[in-house]
This record gives sequence, structure tokens and C-alpha cells, in this order.
Amino acid sequence: MKKLLSLLLTLSLILTFAACDTTDEPDNETTAADEIVTETTTATTTAKPATTDLTPKPDPIVAGGIIQFGEYDWRILEVRDDRILIITDKIISKRNYYYYPDYSEDFWFDNSISMEEQYNRVGSDWSKSDIREWLNDNFYNSFNQADRQRIFRTKVTTGDNLIYHRPGEFIVPGGLDTIDHIFLLSIEEVLKYFGDSGQYEELIRTNEQSMIINDQYNDARDAYCLNSCSIGWCDNNVMGRGGCWWWLRSPGFDVFAAATVEGGLLRPGGHTFYWFRPENEKMHSSNGGIRPALWLSLSDTAYDDFNLDETPEETTVPDEPEPATVNVGDIIQLGGYDWRVLDVQGDRAFILTDRVIANMPYNVDKSPITWEESDIYKWLNNEFYNRFNSNEKAKIHSIALLSVDEANKYFTSDSARTAYDLSGNNSEWWLRSPKDMVGNSGRIFTLGGTDAPEVGVRPAMWITI
Repeated sequence: MKKLLSLLLTLSLILTFAACDTTDEPDNETTAADEIVTETTTATTTAKPATTDLTPKPDPIVAGGIIQFGEYDWRILEVRDDRILIITDKIISKRNYYYYPDYSEDFWFDNSISMEEQYNRVGSDWSKSDIREWLNDNFYNSFNQADRQRIFRTKVTTGDNLIYHRPGEFIVPGGLDTIDHIFLLSIEEVLKYFGDSGQYEELIRTNEQSMIINDQYNDARDAYCLNSCSIGWCDNNVMGRGGCWWWLRSPGFDVFAAATVEGGLLRPGGHTFYWFRPENEKMHSSNGGIRPALWLSLSDTAYDDFNLDETPEETTVPDEPEPATVNVGDIIQLGGYDWRVLDVQGDRAFILTDRVIANMPYNVDKSPITWEESDIYKWLNNEFYNRFNSNEKAKIHSIALLSVDEANKYFTSDSARTAYDLSGNNSEWWLRSPKDMVGNSGRIFTLGGTDAPEVGVRPAMWITI
């Protein structure tokens, strides 16, 4: 009996301690269902910690990425500290590389002259191409002012065609270096950014004149046009593959051709600018696809150093002032010079120095020359351009001389064209076409050569106002 009472007393004490323990420390054990309810409740009433934030983040700017700029999607080819090289993801237009004034078959198939003589006659490289002019005028000006200010002016070098020549023979030249806002890729750049299997270098080494580079990078080079290739020139079956064909800026197999990418296949020999159709005995234009490329600033404004391997000193860009009212006939100041406003279109003005600012030959060499080859063109777009500061450069679209047509359009009389130099002396001044000039009396006439050192220079340019 005593044992039974002792056992009951022990049990009573155990139950008492258990009850006390439950009161002081709540039970932490929960069911799986309890955990689900707690998690759901927390998720709907409080923000999750930053370490578990699952909100999608924007894709970083990386090579191969797609961005939107202007009205188009652009593929990123290269990223540098403050800029990216981009190309339109699709073919956005079709145009001929070069237009000629004479479309006769005799003009194209004149075997009586050498290829070098043909080149000197037509000069069909990138620097003189119609497609370059369209890209840096019509297409460039299709962007709004804010977007245009982000596009770098870039020094563009185009190499010779090293495949289509034999030792000692004429090499199809790439032409002069140019300074462009927008350009086409070269053969070398396509290999650099879309993949290089080594075939091109092998063709140069073996001097084999192959028309096609067909390798594992065909798909990367392939492109489709903006309107789903629904027009005849681009039928989704180029070279037996999908995609369309598009121009490169590199010269092709002769002076009447430029390199292309066709159905993703790289063609160093390229496509002729015109082709002869026997059934109607006419020459037809080769309107190829256009994929513009440009260097885009990652900030609001691009500076122009023309050297992508060097970064200029940082400059402070002031806040944009309120747009000024500029009218035709006004005199404005830019870069230390007075400029006469000849034309105003939207947010742009066409201006001409009010006075002759320098005297120099159009070109020292008396041999036949084009505007882009002239010494005066090089001076305007290098030494003279670099007199402006970075903020002024951002406003400049292009620098040139007036053409004969522009001199007649903007000055309706000889007396209106009369000009004076910075010292107040009456001066002649060059026009853009070789040998053409405005005389002391304001009359337009043609000199016998381009080397006259005493003729004046009145730069003209389109600027953002």
C-alpha cells in the first residue's frame, strides 16, 4: 500500500512540472500545414528580404544583346567603357551601293581599258558611295535631336580587297578614310563580330579567288528584312538558305562591286552595282539590303575624338539651354567665328562663315580629284573641326563647302556672294566641286586648276540649334 501511495505521489509531481513547463515556453513544433499558411501570410503582408527578391532585372549591356534605339532593334557587337558598337538586328532598307550617270552596257563592259583606269574613271569606293551619303544624311536625320547627340562621329577605315588580285596586278582599293556618324561593316568587322573560321586569311595566303566563305558562322551572319522579306529582292532563299542579302562597305571583285553577306554566307567578291538583263537589254540596279552600324554613347552626349583606342579627358556638359530662335539671315557665333544662317529646318540650321577664314589650294596635286580626296576636305574635317570644343562638336552634323547649286540657291545675285576676309579685304572663295569658285565680284566661274593658293575658304555646315 505504501508503495502504491509513493508511486501516485511521484506521478502527481511529474504532471505538475510538465504543466508548469508548458506555460513558461510555448511549444515550437508546427505542422507542415502550419508552415504553408505562415509563409503565404508573410508573403502577402510583408516584403521579402532583398536577398530573396525575385523581381526580374533589366538585361545588362553585353555583346550579343538587343537594344532599342530610334525606331529599330539593334544588336550589340562590342562594349567599351562609354559606348557600344551596334548594328540593326534586321535589314531596314534596300538601296544600291553606287549610282552611275551612264547605265549602258558599253559603260560596264568596256574591256578596252584596265581595271585601274576604270576605277579612276568612276571611283566607286565607300568614301564616294551613294549609300554612305544616304546613311549620313537621310537616315541619320531620321533620328530625333536627343538620339543624334548620342551617335559618335567615327573615323572609318576600309581595307583593300586582298583576295581579288594577283601579285603585281591592280588591287581594288578600299578608298580614303572617312569620318561618319553611320556606316556599313567591313569584311574584317564581320569576321571579328560574327565569327572567324580562318577561311578568309587562308584565301589571302593561297591567293585563291573564292566567291564564298561558307562556315559554322553562317547562321550568325544571316539576317532578315524588317518586313519579313515579303518583297522579291529578298525571298528567304538566298544561296539556298534562309535570310536576305546585305551590303558591306568593303570593295568586291572589281571596281563595280562591293562585298556582301548572302543567306549568311560571306562573299568577299560581293555583288555588282548593276547587272545586265538580256531579255530587255537593259542594265538594272542591284538594290541590296542595308544594316546600318554606329557607335552609340551610353550617356546623353557623344564626344568626337575619332580614335576609339583613346579616351579624352572628362568634360562637364552643362544643362541644355532653352532653344534659341534662329532665322535665315541671322549672324550667330560658333567656335570663334561669325556664321550666316542660310537655311533652317526644324531643330537644324545650315550656316556659312560670314567671312573668308583661310586661304589655301583646293588640292596641291593638279591631277583629277574628287571632293572627298581633296586637301581642303581633309583640312576641314580634321584641323578645322578640331578647333571646336566638345560641346560645339556635338552640334555639328557635317562640314563642307557650298556647291554651285547651293551658292545660286542661297545667294540670288553676284553682289550677295561677294565676300571679305577677316582683315576686310575682298576675296575669292572655293566651292565644293573641283576648280569651281566665287570670284571677287561674286560671279561663279571655273579655274584651270585646283592648286591656286590664294583662294579663300568659307566652311558650311548643318548644326543642331
